[in-house]
Order: sequence, then structure tokens, then C-alpha cells
Amino acid sequence: MYGPEALSFSSILPQMAYLVNDPLPTIREVAIQALETMYKYAGEELLGALRSYEIRESTLDQIQARLAEVEVVDVDQ
Repeated sequence: MYGPEALSFSSILPQMAYLVNDPLPTIREVAIQALETMYKYAGEELLGALRSYEIRESTLDQIQARLAEVEVVDVDQ
């Protein structure tokens, strides 16, 4: 299996969830950008998984707003 369908985000997601709570804004921004890229391929499943981590509500709202702007890729095409 090659390409996006071969990706498994389960090993990366805990680190991203941790980094979006980092005190440094640049670290948080890069983590959110990584989540945007992940969301492009995983879609709503990623957002659901993020909700299971301890992320501040305001941060989760910001992430959700940013992810709403991301176009999800249909990997089945």
C-alpha cells in the first residue's frame, strides 16, 4: 500500500495533541498546521480522535475552525 491510504496517524496524534497545548505560540502553530495536513487525508475521523485528548476548549475551537477550511482528499479515487 502506498500514498495517503497507507498512513496511520494513531502514532502521531498523541504528540500533536500534546503540542497544541504547548506554551510557545510557534510550537502550537506548527502542530496545528500538521493537524491540517493530517485532516486533509483523515477527515472527520481525525477531529473525533482529537476530542479524546485533553486539549483546552478554546484551542480545540480554533483547531476545528481551521480544519473546516481544509479540503479533504478522497483517497478512494
